[in-house]
Amino acid sequence: MELADACQFKVDYAKCVACGECAADCVAEIISPRGDGKPEIAPDQLANGIGCQHCLTICPTGAASALGLDPAKSLPLDGADFAPGSLDLLIRGRRSIRRFSREPVPKKLIRELLAAAAHAPTGVNAMRRRFTVIADPCAMDRFRETTMSAILAAEKRGPLPEVWDWLPDSAREWRKSGKDEVFRNAPHLLAVSAHRDSPCPQPDGLIAMSYFDLLAQSRGVGTVWGGMPYAIVETIAPELRGRLELPEDHILAYIMMFGFPAARHRRTAQRLPEDVHWLER
Repeated sequence: MELADACQFKVDYAKCVACGECAADCVAEIISPRGDGKPEIAPDQLANGIGCQHCLTICPTGAASALGLDPAKSLPLDGADFAPGSLDLLIRGRRSIRRFSREPVPKKLIRELLAAAAHAPTGVNAMRRRFTVIADPCAMDRFRETTMSAILAAEKRGPLPEVWDWLPDSAREWRKSGKDEVFRNAPHLLAVSAHRDSPCPQPDGLIAMSYFDLLAQSRGVGTVWGGMPYAIVETIAPELRGRLELPEDHILAYIMMFGFPAARHRRTAQRLPEDVHWLER
């Protein structure tokens, strides 16, 4: 079997039908037809690929592959049933959960959600994100305690920004009664960061977290975007970056808490009409 091997771009020429789809869909425009119309990459173009795998996913016969991957191991999309309206209902029914069960989400399920969320796009296919997960509820309790202590330590160092000046009282209330306004007593936490040299590190992380959010909802796992924990790590107690083991050269995109909901929402909310500007000229 004759194979073309260029920067891990391979073609099984016995399967290739010279349709030209891989070349037409190549983001880097580095795939070109050879004499018989079948694809190849010229040696001087090898370094220009971005690893997007469009050639692998679009090939009708599974002849083209990239990065040493086997097309036969990809999930087939032909014939897949994406029921009209199902994603629309998922988005409309998605709620921020602030009452969580203490039952932990199985690590297997968390891994499955992260594996799917890893398909979220990144700028120039940089793929330089990192998912930091607190999967053990006991570890989450320790991080909660560390965070509350950090808030109170920050208060002693000087006044907090006005928008967050209530946080020390909230930390003291948590220690007194267990009421957790910061983490909502969630059993798990997800932080997404990306290398600061990525083309767009914060959007890359936020997009991935949005994917995780909807995937979680589809599997019965509730989420809440952690604006308070994010602000605490970023502006009030940056030493918590070390507790999360965030790489020094990473930008923290955001934080999310998740777990099984303690209550079930029965219907969608009803939103006011969105502000949409149609530009037609």
